[in-house]
Amino acid sequence: MKKLTALLLALMLACMMIPAMADEDITGDWYASMYGMAINLKLDADGTLKMLAGDTVMQEGTWTVEDGKISLIPEEGESSVGEVREDGLYFADVETLFTREPVEAVTVAEVKAAESAEEFYGTWSLVYVEMEGHILDVSAVGEADAQVTLSDSAVEFAGEGTISMMLALMKMDAPTFADGVLSIKAAEDALNPNITITGEMLEDGMLKLTIVTDSAMVLYLTPAEAAEAPAA
Repeated sequence: MKKLTALLLALMLACMMIPAMADEDITGDWYASMYGMAINLKLDADGTLKMLAGDTVMQEGTWTVEDGKISLIPEEGESSVGEVREDGLYFADVETLFTREPVEAVTVAEVKAAESAEEFYGTWSLVYVEMEGHILDVSAVGEADAQVTLSDSAVEFAGEGTISMMLALMKMDAPTFADGVLSIKAAEDALNPNITITGEMLEDGMLKLTIVTDSAMVLYLTPAEAAEAPAA
């Protein structure tokens, strides 16, 4: 009887320890890639959380875990509920899996000097957009089939997203080429005659377009016939 009582007590203690150990196991740093950004989710033992993209704090708040479900409760905005799985923390609403393995943000190749303007001519498909120092997958900015066509006489934009539709409204002069770089200025009668576009070729064959209006936005594109973007 004493042995049975001791065994029951041991089982009860083990069951009491399971939630605490589960909570302890998920504290610390978790990593994921969202729209090309490397995200670091920090879950502190005191129940607070911090989500960062590089050095930028995206979100702060609290977290709870119960019955295999983890809730992220931001200081602003709606809460998000995910699953605590063997392979990590999965959030179905954003189709993102956080694991213990750090991930790298999207990176692009170095700029090279183009040998001629002809390297820029043709139709290019938008793959990444750089904003505030973060390079995002095109899906993050709601673009669909955004393309840029360059020729010796014009630059044309097409697509169904906010950025491509905004760019399509710009009236630009014909491109000029010098020192390995393509330069495009807004036409004198454009709505905003201060817009400039600089085109540069990258070592891996991608095109980098830096568009400067009141602020700068960078587009990274691949030839339209390319099936996939170069690996990050």
